[in-house]
Amino acid sequence: MDPKRPCAMVGAVCVLALVSGAAASMINYGDFPGGPGQIDFLQVVEAETTGDPLPMSGPPARVGEWLEFDPDVDNYRAAAAGGATDMTSGTLHMTIEAPAGESLGVLAIEESGAYSFEGTGDENTYVSVSGMLTVLDISPVDPNPVPWTAGLVVDGPPPYSMDEGGVGVFSACAEIDLTGLGVTKVLLNYNNTLTAVSQAASTAVIYKDALIVTPEPATLTLLAFGALAALRRRRR
Repeated sequence: MDPKRPCAMVGAVCVLALVSGAAASMINYGDFPGGPGQIDFLQVVEAETTGDPLPMSGPPARVGEWLEFDPDVDNYRAAAAGGATDMTSGTLHMTIEAPAGESLGVLAIEESGAYSFEGTGDENTYVSVSGMLTVLDISPVDPNPVPWTAGLVVDGPPPYSMDEGGVGVFSACAEIDLTGLGVTKVLLNYNNTLTAVSQAASTAVIYKDALIVTPEPATLTLLAFGALAALRRRRR
């Protein structure tokens, strides 16, 4: 890991197959092309795999070279009470294409959220967040491409338990660095899971409130964190 980067980076580390699952429902948000010299976001699709209502990440909006999502905090949440456990899992799929004559650099997912506890409990009442970013090269570079993957890195690693406090926030990211590989077009898949575990007299809730896809040079990833913070402030 480069200490200058806010996220773990994965460049040449690959896996054998794309992470996939049977989605109960999905929403196709369509294409978000850029202007001359800009990256294109194409065939943007949101799916859920735990029977939760859509939208979760919410309809995206293009902001410069970034794609901002507006998570529905009532849908993209896990909430448990009375000894129950709840899990919410959603997936984003899209094609990302570099401008003509250029190649892709760092592909990043930035997200944030919050959690809370009520009632009486201990470390066995807790919440957690996890995710996996997968990227497959579909540009004419390698006829037999193998996908790259990167796990979600959370600032202040979860799980977060009731005995540590009643409320809190989290921010997280996952990055894959394609700089210098000549990759011009990829399929991106991002799976994200929220988990809440309660005890007999406790309640645990965790939700996501901001998400940005940032296919940028590494120096601009730091700017994306500033955009993420501003996005959270606008939605409170």
